[in-house]
Amino acid sequence: MRKVLRQRYDATEGARKAGRREPRSRRRQDRRIRQPPFRAARPKSTRRRSRRTSGCRKRGDGTDRGRRRAEAAVEEAKAQLAGDVEAAKAALARDSELLANQIADSILRGSAA
Repeated sequence: MRKVLRQRYDATEGARKAGRREPRSRRRQDRRIRQPPFRAARPKSTRRRSRRTSGCRKRGDGTDRGRRRAEAAVEEAKAQLAGDVEAAKAALARDSELLANQIADSILRGSAA
């Protein structure tokens, strides 16, 4: 009876315990097999990433130059617009003064007649 119980235990619980120990050693062995290709590929992927980021920096520099040009054009347009506004104000003041003088002359002539 003990022999049968021992066989049954070895078949169930013993197999579970052995299975718990086995995955660790299997994982270590798998890691030893899998790691070298990853380590070998790491410098290559680092070079690719470096090229990508340097390309982004170059494009970013071009974008910065374009942004500075656009900002300069906007500032120039603002200055030109401010000049146009001042010229329009001066012209309006002249025209309104001329119109006011014409109205005043017309009123004075009308009352004198």
